Amino acid sequence: MPRRKNQGWRKLGSLAAKLTFSLTFTVLLLEIGLRVMGLRPITRTVEYHDPLLLHPEPFVAEAQRNGWLHWPRETRRVDGIREHARGYIDIRTNNVSCREDADTGIEKQPGTIRILVLGDSHTDGVCFNDESYPNLLEQEWNRVAGDDRFEIINAGFGPSSPYQQLWAFQQVYSRFRPDHLVVAWYAGNDLVELLRTDERVHLKRDGDRFVHEAPTRATDDTRTKPSAWGTLKAGLRDHLSLYHALVQIRGLRKLVRSAEADEYRERLEQAILENPGVVWQGMNQSYYFTHHAEAFPQAMQMMDHILHEYRRYAEEQGIGFTLLVIPTLRQIHPDSDAASLKKIQETLELSDADLQWDEKVCDALVALGRSEGVLTIDLREVLRKSRADSPQDAFYYQFDHHLNVAGNRVIARALEAALVGKFESQRD
Repeated sequence: MPRRKNQGWRKLGSLAAKLTFSLTFTVLLLEIGLRVMGLRPITRTVEYHDPLLLHPEPFVAEAQRNGWLHWPRETRRVDGIREHARGYIDIRTNNVSCREDADTGIEKQPGTIRILVLGDSHTDGVCFNDESYPNLLEQEWNRVAGDDRFEIINAGFGPSSPYQQLWAFQQVYSRFRPDHLVVAWYAGNDLVELLRTDERVHLKRDGDRFVHEAPTRATDDTRTKPSAWGTLKAGLRDHLSLYHALVQIRGLRKLVRSAEADEYRERLEQAILENPGVVWQGMNQSYYFTHHAEAFPQAMQMMDHILHEYRRYAEEQGIGFTLLVIPTLRQIHPDSDAASLKKIQETLELSDADLQWDEKVCDALVALGRSEGVLTIDLREVLRKSRADSPQDAFYYQFDHHLNVAGNRVIARALEAALVGKFESQRD
């Protein structure tokens, strides 16, 4: 009797082993086939960067190596941009990681007026370097300048939070000794970016003040804490092309796609699949603050701290300081891409009132700058006027909701009008 029982267990074990082998072999074949077809896991891969391109000055190299700045001297082509006249753009950085075609020296040349511009991806630019608003302004001013030369450095870095930009300025770009400082804040996501802590330097409250904090590597308040099942699915997502393929099947998406068993995250991930540009350029922040309105005052306190640090530097150095507040596409072209916007709104279950967060953030940032006595340019007014004057013109790309070349031109003109009196003698 024991022998028969043992034989039964052996048969069952043999059957289980065969099934496991068959399933593993099938998954392996599917995985190989999907990769041959060009489908890759969803996870972001870490790109190789040539360390020989790092700046010879240690304090610049450290910032480049740690990801506080772009990697230097790299060119990346982005194809398929049908809304750009060339159909593509080249993202190019120089020796100090700025969006400039020519190298930038730490020490400015004699007879040069140096203006430093900081901001996120809208300043960084979804355009060629010479099409960004800092470079357009530089071209115009040098065209009409006298003996002096203007050097307007585009130190935009996207994606990044306003504090990451301040940190890069404190660690690197303040040593470039600019004659004027321009900081651009984007109303669509800058506040929610400040609240992320897991993969970036960030601010931490210590009593009644904010202090610098390194990345925590732990899930922060802007993300949902994953369950054990969610952690397993996240691993499959990061390493299997099969996971990526299953994501495309609508009926399986709810089971497979979400790395967290959470309704909030599930809706967000669905919206990202439908249109990531719409989500990351405004809708995500509106969605977050709709569910976490208590975080808005905290984010504004951080912005106040950041503004104070910039203003303190400018006053100590005796230089000018200008703040730009960049609105979202939805604020300037509310009827553009309406079908996609409506679909994302429905997916995220946002009311029309919830979509007013962009305006509320703009109002708060402009009020903050002006209350501190900082020259603050509300680009809503400028872009809306330009739209009224030229209704046929679009100032943002529909494909990802970043400023396009025409939008950069409008901002360059607005910045020129605001600063012209400050450098009049050099431009005569």
